[in-house]
Amino acid sequence: MAFLTEEKLARFTERLWANILSKTETDTGLSTSGKPADAKAVGDAIANISVEAPVESVNGKTGVVELTASDVGALPNTTSIPSALSQLTQTASYRTVTDTEKATWNAKSTFSGSYNDLTNKPGLATVATSGSYNDLTNKPTIPAAVTVDSALSSSSTNPVQNKIVNSALSGKAPTSHASTGTGYGVSTASNYGHAKASSTTPKANGTAAVGSETSSFARGDHVHPVSNVAASKVTAGTLAGKVQANATAAATLANAQVRDIIISTTDLTAGTSALATGTVYLVYE
Repeated sequence: MAFLTEEKLARFTERLWANILSKTETDTGLSTSGKPADAKAVGDAIANISVEAPVESVNGKTGVVELTASDVGALPNTTSIPSALSQLTQTASYRTVTDTEKATWNAKSTFSGSYNDLTNKPGLATVATSGSYNDLTNKPTIPAAVTVDSALSSSSTNPVQNKIVNSALSGKAPTSHASTGTGYGVSTASNYGHAKASSTTPKANGTAAVGSETSSFARGDHVHPVSNVAASKVTAGTLAGKVQANATAAATLANAQVRDIIISTTDLTAGTSALATGTVYLVYE
């Protein structure tokens, strides 16, 4: 007797049971009507099955073949098939859902997440949801952009960049400053400048001159030395006050020099009247 291949037998059995279980009305023979067939028709059909060729081996086995569950990757007939959920081992990833969890899920919110789908929304201003500056009310008046100059100017009324001002001021001397440079801030006949206090001793004699120092000035408490002007230097003019001879020099009677002269109508008493040595005393009537 010929054998059906496993594949053909499986397809035939699947179509057969589908035909049997899908209808209540039966046919007396096999047909394509879609009605279930009676048992006799099924038996006749199986008995008349023809095959293309005999089976030479099954699952790599020949002769009278007996297949076990492990041969076809099936469970052995001693395997206990769970018939209730309570017999299954549940894990964190695979488990059943309780009635409470189903109730919670079924009662979930249908909110879409859009603010516009909210009910009982507060009366917010448009800008609260649009975020647009144009939706603001009572917006401040923003002045026009300010032009900032990048260079100093004698006519512009615009503000100027900080770095430009800083650069311009960096070359200017501060109000109070010190300098050891000999050419820094020197005054001239036409320019004002900075000067230091002079350490030169004030001059007494000499020809009057403007002077040549441009980096120093005379101190306010300076003192000129006593002037020893030769008589030959006095060529004209009127003396504003009394001129007295040097007492030490006048005492040297042999020297020709300026002497103190006293003119009086009172006679001197020899050996009694006091008169400085070298002083000339004239009496007139």
